[in-house]
Amino acid sequence: MRTIIILILYVIITILSLPMYLIEAIVRLISPRAAAHIAQVIVKGAFNLVMFVSGCKKDHYWRRKYSERHTGNVCRQPPQLL
Repeated sequence: MRTIIILILYVIITILSLPMYLIEAIVRLISPRAAAHIAQVIVKGAFNLVMFVSGCKKDHYWRRKYSERHTGNVCRQPPQLL
């Protein structure tokens, strides 16, 4: 059942993405960086929607692992003289 829902969702995303790509092309004429950001937001949103519909659980393993090791205090300390 989830496969059918994801296929229907894929068709809907494809139909909705065509006007968004046209808007992105217009924005690209003004600012290429803004167009790249818009494209990332569209892809991330579609990916998260498919993950949610398919029942996957998002786990920020790498972010959690990185934040446990590096608290950022090293960069905030003043440099020490030898």
